[in-house]
Amino acid sequence: MFYDGFKYWLAYQKKDKSYYRCFRSKTIKCPGKVVMENGKITNINQHTHAKESKLSIVDKFRKILTKKAVEKPTKSLVEIYLEETLNFTEASILYPFQNAESTMRKARMKHKPKARKVIESQNESLLRQRNNNNLQELQKHYVQEVIESNETLVIYMHQYSHKLLGKIEEIHVDCSIKCTADNGTQELFLLTVLAIVKNQDYPITFAFVKHQTVEDFLPIFNYIYEKFSRVLMPHNILTSCDINLQEALRLSFPDATIKVLWFYYANSILKFAKEKGMMNYVNKNLFHLSSLKMMLAIPLIPANYMIPGLDALKKWMSEKSVDYIQLCEFIDSTWLVSDGAEKISIFNGLSHSINNYMQIFNRDLLHPVSVGELKQKHLLEVINKQMLKAVMKLTKKSKSVVTLKKVQKLQKMILETATHNWIKANIHLRRPIQFLQQVSHCIDDGMINFVINYDVREKQKNVSISQQSCSNFHDFPSRTEPPPLIFFDKPTVSKRFSSSEPPPLVPILRKNTTSCLNDQSMSLS
Repeated sequence: MFYDGFKYWLAYQKKDKSYYRCFRSKTIKCPGKVVMENGKITNINQHTHAKESKLSIVDKFRKILTKKAVEKPTKSLVEIYLEETLNFTEASILYPFQNAESTMRKARMKHKPKARKVIESQNESLLRQRNNNNLQELQKHYVQEVIESNETLVIYMHQYSHKLLGKIEEIHVDCSIKCTADNGTQELFLLTVLAIVKNQDYPITFAFVKHQTVEDFLPIFNYIYEKFSRVLMPHNILTSCDINLQEALRLSFPDATIKVLWFYYANSILKFAKEKGMMNYVNKNLFHLSSLKMMLAIPLIPANYMIPGLDALKKWMSEKSVDYIQLCEFIDSTWLVSDGAEKISIFNGLSHSINNYMQIFNRDLLHPVSVGELKQKHLLEVINKQMLKAVMKLTKKSKSVVTLKKVQKLQKMILETATHNWIKANIHLRRPIQFLQQVSHCIDDGMINFVINYDVREKQKNVSISQQSCSNFHDFPSRTEPPPLIFFDKPTVSKRFSSSEPPPLVPILRKNTTSCLNDQSMSLS
């Protein structure tokens, strides 16, 4: 029951009276009570907390989620939640998916359908074996392109890539991976170029450079433009914050719009929040988590609305008692002023870049290579495999039909709906805080949890490494000597007696009768 901004639950009934207690009586021991007699409230006890007028919206949101979870048993709970966030923006901030998941699952378990009796054949679920002849055929076409004017510049490409990709309108460029040359005396940087076609990323070019200067980058991009002149027409280029890399791209592709990759912005904010100790309250308070996700979603808003959106977010956080003022100042000074809002804005057309194509690709590229073996020859082996994997993916018959995951489809739907509503609305009716609340559900919680649990994983990793190093110093017996004997303690067997048999006799030590009489006589005398 909701009354005057508070939520109550029915404790007991007595005759015509109903006694209600505060919803927070068990968590914070609030003494608030309500007595209802014949449908009228006759007595009210004061509460120890402020009014929560938004709880009625949350309760309505919860009922709709549980109803949809029962009506659509085959649909995932995340899909149902994301579909309803557009209709209940404020309620979704107060009631995130982490809290709604258990309620939806319990409601679905009560109406669980009967299990199917027909068991599908295992042969249908087995994956098809790849043909080794095709792999060898593709490997023949893997070539290394060398520019003779610069002996250190080597570009790795595939002959089939530019034929199979088709028109390329968006590329992602990064040069953050460091490695050492084969001689071990020189440090190199790996330049990676990904083509984004139909929501899929395909590596088209790799190159090793000595220095991150415009003179080193410019010949590579000019060569790529000449090689892919028929299909490479990028309207959008997303890259790192390196000024030299951005300048080389601007000179090589003057008609393209250059933006900064979203994950550089997100990682800097999460790193700053981690250093200042702001991540300690994320898992404890829903408003802290929502505020952090809305800050990460600022690049999804138009560039000229970023500063008003940040100001509106500050006001919203002050109302919810969230102290993230330092983080807002960091965003304002580091990104909105120095780098410019235009460079980080991915509104209307580039919102799919929050999928972090380049970051995931770099992680997969470095996964099979250990930290101590990050050399050029090891990276070349992994690059070769990645290029062949991309070409094999392009040569499949189903390459034209690219299906997104269900969660990605819903994220795309939320972004498109919020963007369409923003463009359609009048200028004086546009609310940046409402837009940030809607698109904040597209921010992956795994990125935030990764930063929170980073120290724990590092400690566990160091402990496991130290245990392995200590185990190497154990003295093992030689093969000629027999192994040492090991003696185990004999297990104690507890004796049990039947209830029908009498208990065993226990001997009791008694003194001699003559000695007892002598003792008594001595005491009497």
